Amino acid sequence: MLVPDWKPSPPFFGDYGECLKGHHDSYITYQTMGVYPNTVSIPVVQESYVCDVREYPNGDGPDYQQRYREYEARLAEWYKRHPEKA
Repeated sequence: MLVPDWKPSPPFFGDYGECLKGHHDSYITYQTMGVYPNTVSIPVVQESYVCDVREYPNGDGPDYQQRYREYEARLAEWYKRHPEKA
């Protein structure tokens, strides 16, 4: 079986490191109970933690930099195999 030789793609997700500061955010969702036509919507308070300050705010932490160097190496190898696309 022939495996396609795809051009490598850059890393998708950044390395944002640890969350240094954040806050809790509350919002309301609705839970529907009952069977149509006798349904009732009940408000439910949800809470989530939102990060405001990250260790690497641009997503360029050490893990991302390592994955990007690996991507550049794979891309250089791919261009050696496909010089017409360089």
